[in-house]
Amino acid sequence: MDINDLRIAVTVVSLVLFLLLMAHTFSRRRKAGFDEAAMLPFGDEVPAAQTLTNAPANPLANPLGHPPASAPANASANASANASGDTP
Repeated sequence: MDINDLRIAVTVVSLVLFLLLMAHTFSRRRKAGFDEAAMLPFGDEVPAAQTLTNAPANPLANPLGHPPASAPANASANASANASGDTP
């Protein structure tokens, strides 16, 4: 057995494995599972009808996510001072 026989064997085995993989991938029994997996990236989206009914009265009231006006203005400054070890 020389190197060419080994190359032929590897080529034939690779072709058979490729054909088996294609048969497995495109079989009709797997279609439902693949269709479900294809929709996974969209699973956490809320339908448009729900977003309109649950929308806040004023969507621009807090566009950047800042703390509400009732929170102390220096709350973040106190948190950073306490984290560095400076206590008043």
